[in-house]
Amino acid sequence: MFNRLSDIPRVAATLPAVALLVVAGTGSVQAQQSDNSSAALEEVIVTAQKRAESMQTVPIAISALSSESLELRGIDSPEGLQFSVPNLNLGQQAGNGWTNIVATIRGVGTVNALLDPGVPMHVDGHYMQSTAILARNFLDVERVEVLRGPQGTLYGRNAIGGSINVITKRPSESLEGAFSVDLGSFDKRAVQAVISGPLSDRLRGRLSVSDEKRDGYVRNLSNRGASSYVNADYTTIRAALDYDLTDDVTVQFSAYYYDSFANSISFRRFNEYPPLGESFSADFYVINGAGTNPTVSDRHTVKLNNPGETQDEAVGLSMDVIWELGDMEIRSMTSYNDSQTTRWADLDASDVLSVTTYTDLPMETFTQELQFLFQNDGAVSGQAGLFYYYQDSPLFTEFANDNTVANLYDQTTPKSLFQETYSWEVKSLGVYGQIEYAFSDKLELAIGGRYTKDSKDQLSISGGNFGGTLDLETVVVDRSWEQFTYRAALNYQASDDAMLYASYATGYKAGGIFILSAYDPEYVNAFELGLKSDLLDGRMRLNVAAFHSDYEDKQERIRLLDEGVLTPGGMIQNVPNTVIRGVEMEGQALVSDRFSIDASLTWQDSEYDGLIIQDSLGVDGLQDITGNKLPNSAEWQAHIGLQYETDLDSRGTLQWRADMSYMGEREGGIHNYDFSTVPSYQWMNARLVWESQDQAWRADLYVKNVLDEVALTGRSKSSSDEFGYPDLGDFLPPRTYGLKLTRHF
Repeated sequence: MFNRLSDIPRVAATLPAVALLVVAGTGSVQAQQSDNSSAALEEVIVTAQKRAESMQTVPIAISALSSESLELRGIDSPEGLQFSVPNLNLGQQAGNGWTNIVATIRGVGTVNALLDPGVPMHVDGHYMQSTAILARNFLDVERVEVLRGPQGTLYGRNAIGGSINVITKRPSESLEGAFSVDLGSFDKRAVQAVISGPLSDRLRGRLSVSDEKRDGYVRNLSNRGASSYVNADYTTIRAALDYDLTDDVTVQFSAYYYDSFANSISFRRFNEYPPLGESFSADFYVINGAGTNPTVSDRHTVKLNNPGETQDEAVGLSMDVIWELGDMEIRSMTSYNDSQTTRWADLDASDVLSVTTYTDLPMETFTQELQFLFQNDGAVSGQAGLFYYYQDSPLFTEFANDNTVANLYDQTTPKSLFQETYSWEVKSLGVYGQIEYAFSDKLELAIGGRYTKDSKDQLSISGGNFGGTLDLETVVVDRSWEQFTYRAALNYQASDDAMLYASYATGYKAGGIFILSAYDPEYVNAFELGLKSDLLDGRMRLNVAAFHSDYEDKQERIRLLDEGVLTPGGMIQNVPNTVIRGVEMEGQALVSDRFSIDASLTWQDSEYDGLIIQDSLGVDGLQDITGNKLPNSAEWQAHIGLQYETDLDSRGTLQWRADMSYMGEREGGIHNYDFSTVPSYQWMNARLVWESQDQAWRADLYVKNVLDEVALTGRSKSSSDEFGYPDLGDFLPPRTYGLKLTRHF
């Protein structure tokens, strides 16, 4: 292992050495290999800079996966991306239970699923504040691009850690379609159907539908809640129309609908229920007869009295107008999204009559973007644009306590401990531009900047009774911020098959309002060195990036004592200084015409500086967290995939693929308590695919989590008091398997 501070210069210094070996050896090695085979890795085309270009010529650390790659790796939802993409952690927030995706890249993301993401998701170029539609499956997706490092110049809207871009399939020129049935463990029943083709000479359409039902894989031993949790019952519909208004103007229309109902778990409690007298919360559990906690011995068994019902419904519309004017292209991009989430959650993680919560969150968002893109065969190309965003999202949440100790005034009627009603109005305006200038065939400079202005208004009505009369307080808070950020990148084509680049970028994530108080924006200065190379006559690809990021006022969620009372939900505070540094390597190789390998390796180091905080219950006093690591930021992360194809002549083809991933040990919170560490784990998926000779029929036999690993995704315990505050977290699914049959036409 590397020493946290002293070894980073040595690790980063290997990049020039690797680059020198790659550049110097490319010609001679390829000359030796050129006669062995004509096969080569496919060129990967991405739109990371708003235009189609080879991934190997873009001075950004990018991982791109096509629809075929996603399916062969068993990645059918965003959560699976973290097993193939360096420095990406993706899932639901531990202790939250929302269906929204919580993503972190290089240790940077969001501190709460309800707040602004530090790694936003874009679908077909449109910013998505609510990602519920993507939480379950990648329906009819063309490819996924993961951009690492600050992307605020071109993507804005808080892309301080990076961006996840999902590109869906557009209508086809000829009639085509597919129908699939997927049956698997936990009584999984899923169907998908797609049809696409021309509707007239100028109009093309595409319709895709997905429906899945599956029993929960977490068994409940209590007869007062659901029989099982983490089930699936959802429907997704996506429609697209492309209309050629003229030979130069195309209108692209997209719509989606998503509906999901599940018995979800906000978290699982890992430690035993406290004995009588250990703490105030201990009296809750013992008096109400909680007994022992089954999750301690079996991570996929719980004892809950709350059904954990979560309902998601979302609809979205978008329209792009694309006007091609020779070397220039003008795009108008408009989107509207309307979503609604309601949930019941068991906050005490037991079957005692204690704390439950009900939450209702509707959200409406509107975006409008105008893009101007210029590109020709000359030395200058670039893009510029205007961006507007509006969000309206009222939130109601109620914490109720059914416990006889808490309900001192009436021991027979559940009482509302705390109510919160929020109304958020968010507006954001951005003006941006980037220009690329080629000094020669080998050397190019890109410079870009973005001006952003954000405003947030919050009306909140909150309070509690704790067994008495409900006492509500109304607070109105409004804040606004503005910032100019920029990026400069220099790339050098050292040979026909190797490019070196260096970039410096500043980033900005808007401040906000949370639990009646405002917090400041966070900022970053990020430096990156990179190498992109194709070796062995195109049979091997090696990309390397080393980065160093200095964050100022990084936003973190902290539970605090306010005049002796624990703040519900915690507070958002700004950490004065945070440093994140690391090295990422990705590679692919065609060992033969039938056998290929892809792999990645990541090393990362992070630390806070300059923040003194207090634990949730105040038993540890004030703590200086200088030197602590960031939560959910593994020092080591690795992946290797093996793929082999066999030709069965007239009987078709047979492919098998195995993926093994390693996620290193992570911290569960900013306190870095030993008992809140998230252990490392290994994750393995395997797939066997048969396809008929005419490619009309396909059968996929798959196993996910082959090793049946108990993989903890996150952890939350913000006090060293053994019993006063529960040890909470959640897990990835156990081993699952299934058979998917597909008919193409």
